[in-house]
Amino acid sequence: MGSDSVAISASYDASIRLWDIKKKQSSAKLVGPHKEAIMDFDWKNSLLVSGDKSGVMSIWDLNAEKSIKAIKTHKGAVSQIKLYA
Repeated sequence: MGSDSVAISASYDASIRLWDIKKKQSSAKLVGPHKEAIMDFDWKNSLLVSGDKSGVMSIWDLNAEKSIKAIKTHKGAVSQIKLYA
């Protein structure tokens, strides 16, 4: 997945969308562990981490387009996520 041709958006509908910038269209809709609004996310290469209003964080494999792990990490909303590599 070339990050120069991909955009990612998250929504209050608890979904994440991958966008193909060159084609100007959505290439995938990721749904699953989040039941509340997604408040933040960050990604590096094919790994994305997202957090929602209920305190759930999910780790996604973007190549497989699925969540590989979800955990309740906070009592309140996840307000910020930052990946370091």
